[in-house]
Amino acid sequence: MKNVVIFSVSYYGRAIFRKLKKIPNKYNIICFIDNDLAKHGTEFAKIPIFSPNKLTGMDFDQVLIAGRSMQDQAHQLEYNLQVPKYKIRAFKKSEVAISKNGSLSNNKERSTLEIIEIILKVFNNNEIDYWFAYSSLLALYRGEKLSSYSDVDIILISYHAADVLWQELSSLDFPNIEISKYYGRGNNSQKINKIVIKSLVNIEKEEPAVFDICVKLLKDDIYVSEIDGLTDYIPVKYFSGFTTIEYNNFQLRVPMGLTEHLEFVYGKGWEIPADYWATSSMGNLTERI
Repeated sequence: MKNVVIFSVSYYGRAIFRKLKKIPNKYNIICFIDNDLAKHGTEFAKIPIFSPNKLTGMDFDQVLIAGRSMQDQAHQLEYNLQVPKYKIRAFKKSEVAISKNGSLSNNKERSTLEIIEIILKVFNNNEIDYWFAYSSLLALYRGEKLSSYSDVDIILISYHAADVLWQELSSLDFPNIEISKYYGRGNNSQKINKIVIKSLVNIEKEEPAVFDICVKLLKDDIYVSEIDGLTDYIPVKYFSGFTTIEYNNFQLRVPMGLTEHLEFVYGKGWEIPADYWATSSMGNLTERI
């Protein structure tokens, strides 16, 4: 039996955990490691969560990684923590993906559709401009389920829109849905710049439907926001209007020039799903604008 450590308790770390649980007597999960200070000293599924620095002096066979932070994790393990390369195992996205036709996939998709119905009513009733974005666009273009990705991304282009959305959602009573708000930084620290909507599930067994609704701000001829400590920028032309894609009888707004936009964000190979894709591969990130 291999003694393993899982890097991250986020979406892909939990996916690795569930995969290993289906292979009894082959893996012993010693712990999780995570760069989120708030998680240190806590547990997931009764397994402790430590700082990556705890690996020093720990006896283990492999550290398991997957997902869009994989490149950064591998670099941190090998160069910062001196973990030998042969002890780092990267899982393909397809290896840890939820079964497309299983009950867990159906549960997540059902919740995804319920949340879409809720937010579209708010958007339409309040004439809020919005665009489905990032991996959600890939799903829509490829004819995949939105729930097959870690979350559903939606962009707003004003703080007022985020305020209205929050007020409307807060007035509704949905016992199986959790809604959270986050604020900007500096001069915008009193303004909501992100709303996260999540279905409530037993997260040890399945993934919730998650909607990440972010505000982008106009700066000169681009819209900007922060992602993983970098500035994410999109030219104004993509949000100068919208086209729609039908999804389960919903008409969802997407950016103008959809294929050009996807190439701008994900590069020329965006049409082919990548098993080892990382956030750093995005073409619209810069240190600071």
